[in-house]
Formats: sequence, structure tokens, C-alpha cells
Amino acid sequence: SRCGDLDKNYLPLTDGFYTLNTAADLNWFAALVNKGNKKVNARLGADIDFSAYTKKDVMIGGDAFSANEGDESKAFEGIFDGQEHTITINYNVSYDGVALFKVVSNSTIRNLIIDGSIESTQRFIGGLGFVSRGNCTYENIVVAVNITGSYPGDATHGGFFAVCHESPVFSNCAFTGTMNAPD
Repeated sequence: SRCGDLDKNYLPLTDGFYTLNTAADLNWFAALVNKGNKKVNARLGADIDFSAYTKKDVMIGGDAFSANEGDESKAFEGIFDGQEHTITINYNVSYDGVALFKVVSNSTIRNLIIDGSIESTQRFIGGLGFVSRGNCTYENIVVAVNITGSYPGDATHGGFFAVCHESPVFSNCAFTGTMNAPD
């Protein structure tokens, strides 16, 4: 970005997909979606350590400080194909609704491994996303994220999503991380 604007030509579109090879590419893609370009497709071309950006509260499909699960104005609505690559995250925050994907709606996410950790003093932590809405498909995903929530009396977290609506379909998916939350 320059002067706060998004460079829409940062990556070429090939066969309907943006290929993401670096943490900077994934950050650009998050900004593209969050600026209202919700129906875009991406595929990973390499493993990406996204920790430096997750420390800056970057998420795909929504603003870090908005926990409104009904706001789909920035929801990711495309296809995200990890092509069996890994994204490493490291969130340590004090707000609700933290995950790599903030809100996902009528999308497909597939062939992806997510590892790392998420710690929050609030609720609604998800290893993959905060909210899944609409008819989403999740295929061949491993979430190996260690989740720690410390909000007293509310452990509303999920290995994949903190909140799921409508009819998501999960196929060949596994949560292999840990969950540590108060009673």
C-alpha cells in the first residue's frame, strides 16, 4: 500500500486465483478482502509464517476490533486453497473474535494446515475462524493451534470456529492443537 491505499495490482490473477508465497502476500490478500473485495480466490505457493502480521492484529474477512458476527460487509466469500501448505500464526490479544479468518461466508477453504497459538483475554477464539456463515465447505484442513482464553466464566472457543451458522460442511478435517480456557 501507498498512502493508505491498496495496490490492487500487487499480485497477478492467474486462472482466477492469487498465488500467495510470502507473509507480505498474505497480508496484502487480507487487506484486499477487508477493503470489500470479498469474492476473491487465493492459493498458497509456499508455507507462510504469518506471526509478524498476527502480532499486528491482521485477519482475513474483518476488522480485528469488531466482534459483531452479523456484520458480513468484509466476510471472505471466495476459495482459499492451501495446496497442503502451512500458515503459522501467533495472536496474543485482548479482544473478542480472534482467528486467521474473522468471518467466512459461502466459501470454500481447503488443503490447509494452520499452526501456532492464539491467546486472548476475551471470548470467541477460533483456530481457523471466528464465524462461519452460509453454505461453507471446509476440506482437508488440520488446525494445530494452541488456544488459550482467559475470559472468566465464558469459554466460547472452537478448534475450527468459535461460532458456526447455517450448514457448514467439514470433510477430512482435524483439530490437533490444545484448548485451555476457564470453566
